[in-house]
Amino acid sequence: SNKIFIASDITINCNIIASENSSIWFSSILNSPNDKGTVILGKGSNIQDNSILNTNGKKIEIGKRVTVGHNVVIDGNIFIGNDAVIGMGSVLEKNCIIEEGGFVGANSYMLENTKVPKGQIYAGKPAKYFRNVSSKEKEFFSMGQKIYEKLSEEYLQNN
Repeated sequence: SNKIFIASDITINCNIIASENSSIWFSSILNSPNDKGTVILGKGSNIQDNSILNTNGKKIEIGKRVTVGHNVVIDGNIFIGNDAVIGMGSVLEKNCIIEEGGFVGANSYMLENTKVPKGQIYAGKPAKYFRNVSSKEKEFFSMGQKIYEKLSEEYLQNN
C-alpha cells in the first residue's frame, strides 16, 4: 500500500490525488460544486480534522510535507508549496499562493490573491507579513509533519 490514511467519515465529492504517506483526518470535507475540482496532496502532507476544502471546480494543489491544521477552510484555486504550514482555524480565499516553507498563523484570514513568499510568516485578519520563519521553527514544523506521518501509519496498521 501507499501508506495513505483517509479517515472513514470524511466527505468527498471531487477528485483527489493523494501521494505516499499523506493523510486526511476526521470530519474533513473535500468539495466541488460540479465534481470537476481536484485536490492534490503531496507526499507526507496532512489535512487535519474538520478542515473544509472547496475546490470551486478548480485545483487545490498541496506540495510535500505540508501541514493543514484543524478547522482550516481553503477555497480553490490554491497553491501551497512544500514544507508549508497552514495554522489551525485559518481561512484561505481563492487564488492564494503559499510558497515553499511559508507559514500562515493560526486563525488568520488570507484575502483572495494573497501570496506568502518563501519562508515567511503571514498572520492576522487580514493576514499580512509578520516576520520570517526561524530555523528553530522550521525544525519544529518538520517534527509536527513527521508526527502526523507516524500517526497515519499507526492508524493504518490498527484499523
